[in-house]
Amino acid sequence: MKGVRRGFLKYYILKLLKEGSYSGYGLIKEIEEETGFWEPSTGSVYPLLESLEEDELIRREETDRGSSWQITDKGKKAYEEASEAKSKMRKSLKQSMVVFSQIFNEEQIKEVAERMGGGCEDASGLRKKIHGLHHRLQGKVDNPDFSNADLRNVIERTHEELDKLTEAEE
Repeated sequence: MKGVRRGFLKYYILKLLKEGSYSGYGLIKEIEEETGFWEPSTGSVYPLLESLEEDELIRREETDRGSSWQITDKGKKAYEEASEAKSKMRKSLKQSMVVFSQIFNEEQIKEVAERMGGGCEDASGLRKKIHGLHHRLQGKVDNPDFSNADLRNVIERTHEELDKLTEAEE
């Protein structure tokens, strides 16, 4: 996927396998569901799974439904060590966003960058739900058999509920 930094797929797979076992196809679909846009190719995922297995970061288990992958203790350790580098990556991304916002006069990008100061681990489950919602809505928009009026009603009700939450904060 163009636009996604190289090396993310390895750590995304390790993150998912920390949460449970997956087939190769299941990993692809889970990444697509969580991100709402990134569907890694089989040509990227399967060779990477083989490489991770060779490095003893994951192991394959054959089931009646095909191969299932699990993370090893060595894989968990590798993931944790990579997670320690995330503050450096966050700082780099934040600085890039600030520069981008200055060059192109994009105030919203600057606001996002300023909010990047803290971690968002506590909200990761919620972020996953939000990405999944985006993905499902996009699927309905692109489906000619789905009623746009029904979809618009769902979105408008969601906006109303979010507005109520915002008003309650004030």
